[in-house]
Amino acid sequence: MAQLQDVNTTDVVDAVRLGCRTMCRLFNADDNDVPFFDIVALPEPAMSFSSDHSEAQVPGRFLNALLSAEDVVGVSVEEAAIDKLTRAALFAYEGAVPLPLNRQERDGPLVNFLPTQIREGLHALYALVRFRASERARELAESSIDAIFRYWDPTNGWDYARLRTEHGLSIIEPSSFLNGLGRAIGPLVKYYRATGYGPALDLAIAIEEKAVDQFFPETGAFQEAHGFHGHSTTCVMSSLAQLADLTGDSNLLARVKAFYDNG
Repeated sequence: MAQLQDVNTTDVVDAVRLGCRTMCRLFNADDNDVPFFDIVALPEPAMSFSSDHSEAQVPGRFLNALLSAEDVVGVSVEEAAIDKLTRAALFAYEGAVPLPLNRQERDGPLVNFLPTQIREGLHALYALVRFRASERARELAESSIDAIFRYWDPTNGWDYARLRTEHGLSIIEPSSFLNGLGRAIGPLVKYYRATGYGPALDLAIAIEEKAVDQFFPETGAFQEAHGFHGHSTTCVMSSLAQLADLTGDSNLLARVKAFYDNG
């Protein structure tokens, strides 16, 4: 706590402003201003398209951060950059099924589906609904939640066969549930807080029950199934805490604390 009290608020705000300015500069002018994903500083600066992440992940991360910073800290965000990110985020949902998809090649169709990206896709739609009152984002978010219920269930997981045969998708399977749909609890909770849309909460609870059962035992012990992508574990922990706060579930919050202390 002492360390937090020593933080200079001006320095924090300046850091947020710097981060916002950076996020507003990373667009590919040769790709309709879809943001780059692969950004390398050394040994030589380079930015490139990713067939897994460019439109399905980056706009969600940036919109969630930028519009939250604008709302909470009061930083000024370039509306032109928000427009570019919005176009890219909505574009990711223009494939054969309302899930965040990516192109295999820069000029190709939206065919790559990686369940990991559902978190970021919903973060984009949530931010546009919450901070820009976007009706299109709301339509897509609720269509996407419906699609997840149609193609996924807690017992059998994703029906990848139907996604392939009915919609021609190329599936990039995550290493575990925690690295895939498990990450989506947080934006679903935020979307429910912003809109009161019941199916968002229903889906968050269905995902949470599976995540807790498989990955967050009462002992708080680390499970090998977590894998090595620490961000997936931490974002699910954060998501579970948000859901516990929303629903007043002290047992769920205790599971999160147990893993924080021991996992």
